[in-house]
Amino acid sequence: MSRKLNRFFLIIIWGLLLIGLIAFQVDMIFLSQPAKEEPAFKKGDIAPDFVLLSLEGKKYQLAELLKSAPVVLVFFSSLNAPSRIEIGELDDYIKKQKEPSFYVVLISDQSKNELIQFKNELNLSLPVLYDQKGKVMSEYKIRVLPANFLIGRDGRVIYGQYGSEGFNIYRLQALLSYSGSGAEEGGKR
Repeated sequence: MSRKLNRFFLIIIWGLLLIGLIAFQVDMIFLSQPAKEEPAFKKGDIAPDFVLLSLEGKKYQLAELLKSAPVVLVFFSSLNAPSRIEIGELDDYIKKQKEPSFYVVLISDQSKNELIQFKNELNLSLPVLYDQKGKVMSEYKIRVLPANFLIGRDGRVIYGQYGSEGFNIYRLQALLSYSGSGAEEGGKR
């Protein structure tokens, strides 16, 4: 009799575990919504100024760039496919413009060698800024890559986005034309 009782309890325990596992999966699949990553800076917030060096050793300061045109900050990883696609599109667009109405700077905390290889691999004309200690990425509270910020000439955030939800040149042009950012006045990259 005790064997039958042990077997009965074993079946009950396994059944309860199975029911618990199924309930957990149902909750994960159907009831839980993924947390949406929102940029730390909202429209109208003042963007933190920074100074970084490009891979070629040229100094870039956000405040200086903003004196002549809005700036798109692209925080990226060379290993991230959406980053690569986005950067390729932006670089192609800038290469075709005689006088772009905005700057684009790429920012990463990857090793300098990885960034040089990435820039050469994609034949980029855009400046790649080396955030060696991740200070700027920390100031902008970057948690997801790619992350993009469009900064108006007044130093305020026009748009911010984490992840790859479709930041492209068409969205950028629309944001610039409707923001009153001074982009229409032009500026050389």
